Amino acid sequence: MEFADSARHYETLALAGAARVALDAGDLDAALRDVSAALETRADSTQSPDGLGHTPRETADPVARALRAAGRTEEAAKLR
Repeated sequence: MEFADSARHYETLALAGAARVALDAGDLDAALRDVSAALETRADSTQSPDGLGHTPRETADPVARALRAAGRTEEAAKLR
C-alpha cells in the first residue's frame, strides 16, 4: 500500500500516453476512454509531464478538439 499513490501517478501518465497513441492512430473512442481515465485516476498528476514532456491535461486538449471536429461536442466538454 505504501506505493499505491506513486503507482496511480504513473498509471495516470501511462493512460494519457495511450490516449495520445490512440489519437495519432485515429482511434477517437480509445483516445477518449484513455484520457478520461487518466484525468480521473489521480488529479494531482494531470499537470505532471511524462518522459516526452506532455501532461495528461495537455493530452486532453487535442482529444477534445478531435471530438469537436467529429461533432461530438458533449464528449469534448467533459474533458475540461
